[in-house]
Amino acid sequence: MKKWILPLGLIVTAVVISISVYGRMPDQIPIHWNAYGEPDNYASKPIALFLLPAFMLVTLLIVKLIPIIDPRRENLK
Repeated sequence: MKKWILPLGLIVTAVVISISVYGRMPDQIPIHWNAYGEPDNYASKPIALFLLPAFMLVTLLIVKLIPIIDPRRENLK
């Protein structure tokens, strides 16, 4: 259980930061820049602010659950 504390803390921190800046962000947020430093791709505010924490959570769940469902889990040790 101790191994879940740091990753979950980072995910919660990312969500709290996203919620705290949500009202101050524009409706369209640049998410990609070209070689000249100019934005060339935009996302809506909810996608730009909450996609990374959601991706972090999904990645954590995959990393933690794969050993449980692995048919050869006895070989992991």
